[in-house]
Amino acid sequence: MDRRPVNLKGLIEEVIHQVQPLAGLHSVSLRTGPVELAQIQGDPDHLRRLLLNLVDNGIKYTQPGGSVEISLRRDEKFAILQVSDTGIGIPKEDQEKVFRRFYRTAAARAQGESGAGLGLAIARPIVEAHGGRIEVQSAVGKGSLFTIFLPLSF
Repeated sequence: MDRRPVNLKGLIEEVIHQVQPLAGLHSVSLRTGPVELAQIQGDPDHLRRLLLNLVDNGIKYTQPGGSVEISLRRDEKFAILQVSDTGIGIPKEDQEKVFRRFYRTAAARAQGESGAGLGLAIARPIVEAHGGRIEVQSAVGKGSLFTIFLPLSF
């Protein structure tokens, strides 16, 4: 990992710009929610991959007319990134399994979207290598919310 100061707001803007065409192809609204300034020590390439994986999944598993949103806030210790979607959701029993390599839920496979089941399996180690954690909240048919906690640099 090539650690250096990373402006997360700028990174979010880059990712939104990069995946906007994909969202348009899927007729999914891609937007930012509230975004606060936050800087961490990290590898910008790995963090970009983390966000791209989460946003790409959100777009792939959201029906046309739905939305994907990225937001960023901070507390005393952490930058808190959130990627939410209005997609197919993840059953409770699969929410931990989606972080395993090659695992795809039955609904994800049935949707016909391509994928190897590696996006979230790559995301978790990136977060953990930065001293953080990733959590998921999801409801079938209502969407998912991925929350990433990354230690702030002081």
